[in-house]
Amino acid sequence: MLATLDSLGMLLLGATLTGNGGDSSEYLPTWRKMTEIIGHREFLYLADSKASTWENRAKIHAEGGIYCFPLAMTQPRPKLLADWVKNPPTEVEKIVEKEEEESAPLEIGNGFEIPLGNIGVEPETEKKSQWDERWLVIKSNALASRQIKGLMFLLTIALRVFTLMEFVVRRQLHQFQSGLAGLYEGNPKRTTERPTAEKMLRVFRNITLYIYRDDSIEISGLNIVQQQILRLMNVPESIYTAHYFASG
Repeated sequence: MLATLDSLGMLLLGATLTGNGGDSSEYLPTWRKMTEIIGHREFLYLADSKASTWENRAKIHAEGGIYCFPLAMTQPRPKLLADWVKNPPTEVEKIVEKEEEESAPLEIGNGFEIPLGNIGVEPETEKKSQWDERWLVIKSNALASRQIKGLMFLLTIALRVFTLMEFVVRRQLHQFQSGLAGLYEGNPKRTTERPTAEKMLRVFRNITLYIYRDDSIEISGLNIVQQQILRLMNVPESIYTAHYFASG
């Protein structure tokens, strides 16, 4: 764990952790050491979501600190976040930056702020702690743009896989002068020489992988249509065996 002073990036302290357990308990001692090094508590303590436990936030506040942590996405926070994004409870404001005094402000995102109160009891002393927090919900335009580009990249790969899958299966069917049955719900005997990737993949949707508490693995068996599709694609049936999944 490293603690640095922004915006200089100056290293204040470092600690080597064991790695065989959670390190959320290390953030409070780190903050206390930083206050000793800096000589006051009037700085913003930034850390990752592992620092955002109730105990860490409560004690840093009680000792006069200021923090800004991304909250861990434990229940019920994912649902709260989804509801807030759909229906913001407070006004959404633009986030802008100016690179130069004469340049127009550049919108880099938007977001809103939700004031929430916290209250709890410290287990050791049974002392009540109460304070206010500002929960910030922020959208970064740059991050959203990268996510869209990443999604488009994945969709392009998926399209290539679908196209290749259809080409290989249709070529095999043409060579054998046969059709593929079992793709049409309500009419399992209907055959086609030009099956689509979507219909072939849909055949595999009922395969179930069981992982038991003792880490043993079981997978449902393949039916005749599934086996035929794998043969047409030149894909070994062994990828749908428990041994294959157990071997990683």
